[in-house]
Amino acid sequence: LDVAEIIAGLPQIKSKKEVYEHFSDLGFDYGRNFQGIENISYSQDKAVVELTFKKQDQFVLEPGLLDSIFQCTIGLSLEGKTNTVYVPYSIQRVSIYKEVPLKAWCLVEQVATKSSTSGIRKYNMILVNSLGEIILKLDEFTLLPLENILADKKESEEDKKEGIRYFNAVWKNVAPQISK
Repeated sequence: LDVAEIIAGLPQIKSKKEVYEHFSDLGFDYGRNFQGIENISYSQDKAVVELTFKKQDQFVLEPGLLDSIFQCTIGLSLEGKTNTVYVPYSIQRVSIYKEVPLKAWCLVEQVATKSSTSGIRKYNMILVNSLGEIILKLDEFTLLPLENILADKKESEEDKKEGIRYFNAVWKNVAPQISK
């Protein structure tokens, strides 16, 4: 992929400072290890995000790196100045092709959903290195508006004792599959 060519077609740009001030206004105060975005070039339906990462030793996708990739979707909602908070819900497929470098670019494109009234947002995301080689893909990364989750959640006695949980920590050991 020719990142420079794609960026040239995107009319808007926001700096790292502007992006993380926007996150702060939404109630997200990210620590240094979770601030991988350097800048965002974007239009209404596409964004290219320059990312930098810390050296990874323990994980294929280190948590701060993965969260920085998730944050790239903010580029498609910056102009709307929405105060709606969206949280990750699902990813249809993650394909890893190469080791993630310390600097990369993420191309984000919104996927059409069947119902625009549900508030569900879906994105396809491609991470590329400085040579334009594809490093990884996230297909149908889905976000839900937080207020929909809270409105749908019925508080049980367990929730009252332990606080609301939005997921169950159930891990399954599965051998990784190499994408081709």
